[in-house]
Order: sequence, then C-alpha cells, then structure tokens
Amino acid sequence: MAQVPFKYGDRVRGQEESIRRTVLHSYLQPPPAVALLRCLRRAQEYETPLKMLLDDRKAIISLLLVCLFYVVNKYVKYRETVRLINNWPGFRTLFADRFIFLPFRIRGVTPGPQWTFYTKHGDFAEAGWDVISAVNVLPTPGITYYVADAVVVKEIISSQARFPKMTQLYDLLATFGSNILVTEGEVWKRQRKIAAPAFSERNYRLVWDETIRIVEDMFQNVWGDKDVVEIPHVLDITVGITLLVIGVAGFGRRISWTEDSIAPPGHTMTFKTYLKEMVQDRRSAKVKEKRHDLFSNLLDANEGELDNDAKLTDSELLGNVFIFLVAGYETTAHTLAYAFILLALYQDEQEKFYQNIKSVLLSDQTPESAEDTTFNVTNAAGEKATVPVPRGSYIGICTRALHFNPRYWDDPEAFKPERFLGNYHRDAFLPFSGGARGCVGRGFAETESVAVLSTIISRYRVEVLEEPQFAGETFEQRKTRLLKSQHSLTVYPERAPLVFKLVEEFQRQNESRRNICVVGAGPAGLAAVKIIKDSQQFKDGLWTVTAFEARNDIGGIWLPAPPTGDPPLTPLYDSLTTNLPHPVMAYSSFSFPLSTPLFPPASTVLTYMKDYAAHFDLMPHIRLNAHVVSATRDAATERWTVTTYYSKTNTHETGTFNHIIVANGHYRIPRLPDTPGLSRWLDAKKAFHAVYYRNPSDFGKARTVLVVGAGPSGQDLCTDLLASGRTVVHSVTGATNESMLDGSLKVRGRVAKYLEPTEGRILFDDGSEETGIDCAVLATGYKVSFPFLPADIVRQTLSPPVPPLPRNLYNSTYHVFPLARHIFPFVDENTLPASSIAFIGLPIRVAPLPLLEAQMRAVLHVFAKPESLDPTKEAIDIIARFEILRSHVVAQTSPQVNSSATRPGVTTVETDDHDHPAEHSTQADPVELAIAQAWHRFDGHEQFQYRDALHAFAEYPDRVPAWEVEMYDAKGVLREEWRNLERSGLAKDWVRGVGEAGGEEGIRQWVELMRRLLKRAEERHPERSRL
Repeated sequence: MAQVPFKYGDRVRGQEESIRRTVLHSYLQPPPAVALLRCLRRAQEYETPLKMLLDDRKAIISLLLVCLFYVVNKYVKYRETVRLINNWPGFRTLFADRFIFLPFRIRGVTPGPQWTFYTKHGDFAEAGWDVISAVNVLPTPGITYYVADAVVVKEIISSQARFPKMTQLYDLLATFGSNILVTEGEVWKRQRKIAAPAFSERNYRLVWDETIRIVEDMFQNVWGDKDVVEIPHVLDITVGITLLVIGVAGFGRRISWTEDSIAPPGHTMTFKTYLKEMVQDRRSAKVKEKRHDLFSNLLDANEGELDNDAKLTDSELLGNVFIFLVAGYETTAHTLAYAFILLALYQDEQEKFYQNIKSVLLSDQTPESAEDTTFNVTNAAGEKATVPVPRGSYIGICTRALHFNPRYWDDPEAFKPERFLGNYHRDAFLPFSGGARGCVGRGFAETESVAVLSTIISRYRVEVLEEPQFAGETFEQRKTRLLKSQHSLTVYPERAPLVFKLVEEFQRQNESRRNICVVGAGPAGLAAVKIIKDSQQFKDGLWTVTAFEARNDIGGIWLPAPPTGDPPLTPLYDSLTTNLPHPVMAYSSFSFPLSTPLFPPASTVLTYMKDYAAHFDLMPHIRLNAHVVSATRDAATERWTVTTYYSKTNTHETGTFNHIIVANGHYRIPRLPDTPGLSRWLDAKKAFHAVYYRNPSDFGKARTVLVVGAGPSGQDLCTDLLASGRTVVHSVTGATNESMLDGSLKVRGRVAKYLEPTEGRILFDDGSEETGIDCAVLATGYKVSFPFLPADIVRQTLSPPVPPLPRNLYNSTYHVFPLARHIFPFVDENTLPASSIAFIGLPIRVAPLPLLEAQMRAVLHVFAKPESLDPTKEAIDIIARFEILRSHVVAQTSPQVNSSATRPGVTTVETDDHDHPAEHSTQADPVELAIAQAWHRFDGHEQFQYRDALHAFAEYPDRVPAWEVEMYDAKGVLREEWRNLERSGLAKDWVRGVGEAGGEEGIRQWVELMRRLLKRAEERHPERSRL
C-alpha cells in the first residue's frame, strides 16, 4: 500500500463531543426536513415529479433550503478544519482519496488513488515540507496528514497509543475472521502474542530449505536445466515459487510444480472449509507430528495457552491463517518480480550480486488519547515548523515518498543496491513498517526472497526478453515499460517478459548434474541418501537426491503398523529382536548408542534408524506419505519420469530424474505355497500368512497351531506359541518326525496336503497325518516386488535358461536377473543402461546395514563412471555363479535343513523365510526355480568377500574387520547366551557403559564384551563348539 493509515485519537468518545457536531445536527432540525419528506410523499399524487414541483412552490423552496443548509454546513466545517491546521500546505479537495476511486487525479476533486506511487516525493517537494496535509469536504470534512519525514515517522510508529490504526480500512481482510492485521488494542495484543511465535528460527530454516528445494525442482522439472529459458511474464515464476513456499512453510502441505491437485473424494472444498478441516485434523491427530510450518506453530501456540480467554477462537485462527497466506504469498511474489526486472535492466548490478553469491557460497557451503498533538518538522532548507494535529486526524505514512526522499537518499531514482551495505538512515526505510506493528512475517519473507534470488542468480543470468515490436526502444523507455504497474492489494508489474540464461560455468557442469530418486526410506533408502550426501558431487552441488517413502515415517520394516491392509505395511511382530549382535549389524558409519542390548528389540532398532537420519541430516531429502506409483524411462532424454501419490493430500506429483535407486525392501508381499487344499483353509479363516501375526493373542482360542516354515519368523512363532501354553506342530522341509517338550512341540516334514479344515487334518509328505489343528500360520517368506516398474523394464517371470544371458530384466519374485554385482541391470544398454537404475538390499543371509552402505558406494561409482563396469567380466561372473548354483542344486538329492531348524528362537529379518516353493513350482523347471531361490542368498563368508569386492571396485579403502567375521559366525552362540543373561537379569549390567568411548575404542569395547560372552558360553557348555 502507498500509505500506512493511522487516526490520531480515534477512540475518544462520550463526554467531549465536539461543538461542531452540535452545529451540524442543528442544521437538520425538523422544518426543512419535514417539508422535504412531505414533498416526496406528495410526489406519488402527481404524474411526474416535475409537475409536482411546479405545482408546489413551497416544496421547491423547502428542498432548496435543505440543499443550501447542507452546502453552508459543509463549507463552514471545511473552513474551520483548514483553520485548525493553520492552513498547512497540501491538498484541498472535494473528496478524500480513501473515499473515491477515480483512476486519475483531478485537482480540487481528489488527489487520486495511490498517488504517491506515481508522484513519489514530488508533491512533498512542491509543498516544501515532508509532511503535507489534505482537507476534504465530502463525505465529512476531515484532515489527513501524509508523512515522508523519517523523524515524524519514527514518532508515529513508536507510539501506538497516540496513533492507533484505522482498522475499518481493512474490513475486507477480515473475511475469514478477525486477525492481527485488522485489530487494535487488547484484541491485537492477544492475537500478536500467539501469532508472533509462529515465525520462529525453525520456521525460517524450513522456509530456506523448502525454497531451495522448490527452485531446484523448477530447474529440474520445469526448466529442465535448459541453457535459455524464456518467461512471457516474470510473475509466472515468482507467483509459482511463493505459492509453493507458503504451501509447505505456511501450511505444511508440500506441493510440486507438476502436482495434479484434486479435492478429497466425495466433496468439493471451499478455502474456508479446507482451513476448518485442517484445524480439526491437526487437533484430532492421535500422533502429533513435529512440524514447523506457520499453521502448526500457530495451533501449537494457541493450544499451549493456559488461560482460555487468551486463546484464539476458531474464527480468529482462520483469519490469521488467511492473512499468513495473503501476506506470505502475493507480496513476496510481486517484490521478487520487481527484483528480477531491475536485475535484468541493470546488468552491472546483477554481476555484483552474482559475484557476491559466489563468494558467500565458497566461504560458507488499543490505548486512548484525549489531547490534540503536533509534529515538529524541518524542511530541506533547514526551516523548522510545528504542524498542528487535531484529535481525529487521519495520518498516512507515505512509504514510497519516504523511500524517494532526497533528504535521506542520494540519487533516490537510481537502482543502487549497495546503498544498503553501508550506513543509511534506518528510519527512512520501512519495507515492513516498523515499531510495535512491524510485520511479524519479515523474517519469513526475507529468508524466502534471499533463497530465491541467490539460487536463481547463482545459476542463471536474467535479461530482458527481446521482442520485435519493441526494437529500438531506449533504456528509459524499456525501464518504463517493464515497471508499468497495476494495483490490487499490492502493486505488481503489468507485464515483464524476461529470459534466463544459464551461466557458462553451469553450462559446463550440466553434463555432470544428476538428479537421483530413491524409492523407500527404510534401512536401504536411508543408506542411499547418506552415501549420496557423502559424495563430492553432492557437496559440489552437482548431485541432488530425493527419497520417497510411502509411510508416514522412516524405518521401513522396523516401523510398527497394525496387521491390517492387504497386505499390512510391515510383518513386524511384538517379540521381534535382531538375530545379529548390533555391532555386526550396524551401519559402518554409525554405531548403536552405548549400553544398547546386544540383540536389541525392534523399537531400539527403529530409534537407531531415526538417530542415523538425524545425525546425517537426511530428513530434508526425504518425502513422507509419498507412494511411488510409476517410474518410466525415456531413452531419448535418458531420464526417468517418476509419479508419486501423496496419501495425506490425495494428490499426484511427477518429477524427472537421471537415476533411480530401488530400495523398497522385500518383506511386504506374502508368498503362499501352492499346497493342495490350502485355499479351503484360507477361506475358512483357519490359515493365514505370518505377515499378519503380531502376538499369540492373534490365535484366539486356538490351542494347537501348525507353523509352516523353518526360517527365523517361523522359529519365533514357535517360541511365542509355546510360551503362551499352546501346542505347536512345526512343519520343516526335510525334517524327521520328532516330539519334544513333553509333546508340546511336534516337528514334522513338509505339508503334502491340507485336508478337511473342520477336522483340522493335515497330511505330510511322509504319509503321516495330524488332526485337531485349530489354526495354521504360514511363515513361507515374501516376494520381491517392484509394482512401480513397468513390464518393459522388469518382466514378472522366471528368466529363460542360461546361457546366453537374456536381453531383458526379469523378476521371478525370488530374484532379479541378470544384475551385475547383484545391483546393476545387465541387459541391452539401449533399453536400460546399467548406470540408470540400481537395486540395493536384495542379498539375504547377510549383515545388511554395512552391506547397504558398501552397495551404495559401488552405485555412485557407476553413476559417476559408467564405463567402470566391464561387460565381459560381469557376464563371466554372472554365468559362473549360475553354473555353480546349478551344480549344487543338481547334486542335492533332497533339500538341506538348517541345523538350527529344530531350535526355536533365532530371530532375524535379514533372511528369507520360504521353505516351500510357491506359484512357480507347478510350471517351472525345478532346477531353474531352485537357482532363483538361491541367487541372492549368500552362504558362509561370501557376504564379506562381496562387501570387500564392492569397496575395492568403488575405490574405497574400508575392508571387513576380522572381528566382524568372527562374531557373525558365532551369532547363534552369542544369541543363546545373551538370552540366558536376560533371563538371569544380568544383561543390563553386562552392557552398562559399553561403547561410551565412541569411535574405534567404542567398537573395541563391544568386541571385548562379545568375547567375554563367548567365553561364558564355553564355560557353561564345554562340550559344545562356539560355532
């Protein structure tokens, strides 16, 4: 706005009513007024008003008297008003500028709308003073002072009691409710007390991070890192940027440039309805998310008030949120637009700005008043005067005139950004008002603006778009054209076509730029983001990474979820603990906290995952509630198009990436055997997959339970069920019949057929039967699944026999084939280059977390140097592994049974659970199927050799330490001995303070503890081998 309006003493009412008002009322006493009313009533008796007036001369005289009295009254009031201010220089007009909206100034009628925008300091210079008056006649004679004097401005903004705000001028902005902008006095104080803390340092950090992300997203998905980008109107980008910023930093709703926004199913929303639902949703949320957007901060501050009288009403909440939107979106967009225009016009200043950016980036990667008052002013000639300010006068701070006042600014018409780097008159610069009523969103707007300008100007040179119709125009003509403005709530450029040209440095870097998409933010996805952030390319700004996580938090399988859905979000059950000691299991770059149980429960692992993300600052690169629904690749552009569905907002978003890292895990889709009769048991609700299991209460009244599968989850099921007092029949492929624990545990072979479910009859492959089975739980493993990849990328079936290697990628649901190093597609380079996509986390029976980091180092090596993969060597390695596995399968006359299969209690999530072939078994070559099942399974020390080979390939110095191999081999003994310590109540004492030293010394402490534990096991069971 050109003026910031105040009214001096506007709140004085009652006993001190002005004599002038009494005089005015006396002019409207009954005689002329009654005559006029009588005249109008009589008009109905005549055919026309003219005939009535001609026939009733008395009425004409009465009407003229009324008009005369009205005019005389106004003139007397006007003259008295002028006298009150000693005829201080300024405007004398029929109408005040705030009561009539003519498109131009008419001398003696109105100063004109937004007059200071056009005349700047001109009217003040003409008057000879930096405070000028305006006295209007209609609708009521009144006084307005316009101020461009810094001293007077400071006096005004420093005394809210003497100069209250004219809130009636802002009624339009109270559409959604009372708010901080349209209130004064105690109401304003109460609202500001709650609203101001919403603008916190954490919010500013969110603004900065999200603004950078949004601008980078624009580069990537809108501009496509083009060398030249023509923009028909600069508002096309500034409005888009600020809208997206206020969406996430203001409302916690992340939107992208390519998002397809729709209303929630079943209804169309108004903005007010949307705000109300947001308030209700945040209030009713069972789990309060840590948010730092303005909306959440405002709600938190309001809910934190102990005094209910101090709380904002729902209407006031909506009103303030609305003001946050208007002020945080439109004003910043228009300001940025003018900034880009001026930078385009003044190339020398843009170059200074660019060099400054480079240097920075290189160095740091309602009270009352009862008296009249006066203003003491001094003009440019040094003359002093006292300006009388009668109570009730309107006062407008003319910020534009103040900013162009030559008393405070050298050459005010010139674009000189450097003037703000030195000493300048602070009181003469009011971009965000000042004093107690200064803009609470100043930090928000400044943070956003600096982020936008520095990010774009660091990469693009902005120039005026050349258009043939303006060929030959002078600089001043061009400047006038581009700065021609329109007025709404704020001023904005009418039309400003610009062109953004990639600077030479970035043109050279473009070939090295990589946008990387990570699917999933579980253990694999977190490792991917962390290792990318470690890379020099990321630190140099050449690589960016975005991870999409479908769930509402990170952690993947370790994040609990109820056993609902088809299938549930995780197979995590209540008793799950790791089957590896955490020093062996942990990421090589981040240890578990001191005193952590050696075999921690799932909740501890989840906390560890979150600590890992926090320690390496991974969350800014992770989008939650973002389900990747499709990923397609354009061979011509060599880019992936990734479409994501945001469940919380029911919206879709599309982005483009150079690489995809598939890290979505493989413990979600249950694998069911094709055993005859199983479908009848499933239909009768007498059988279910272990993905739905949480604790023994899931079995209800069932007393005898069949557990199918000898993997870790199958063994944990047996342990839980036995502890609950139930009888367990454990089906283990290749096992011989055996009864233990006084008949509570029966080990049987493979299920051959599920017989009558009502009788609970089961037929095993040795011909024996069990009856009275109340329920069967199938711990038969999970399928590898990539539902977002189309069939032309990955074919959903077993691959054809080898050799030769197939030209396409296949997913058998057991393995992905062919992959170089179990990571990279080794197929037709024209269809799917090895460096375009990476699959991590597929190997099983491994220490997963350190292996994931090693895989990622190899991935980045290939992304940076695609030629580092030797096609001949990779083909030889794949075929050699295939032949070794084929020979092993053929040599086996019967499936091998794990030695621990009859010892319930070994727990893990790192290995597959399947013991029974699934849907391929009746239609695929059993040898090929067995090879698929074993392809990503690492036996013995193969995982450690694989990890060292990955690090050697990636030219990374780390190698697997000997103690890790030693403790991995001893994991079974360590696990059993640790459980004995837990049962004895000694476990906490053993780990208390272990790891406190941190670093290598902390690891040494853990290794020493594990060796002590092994020694204890040998002393307790000297007859057993530690392995």
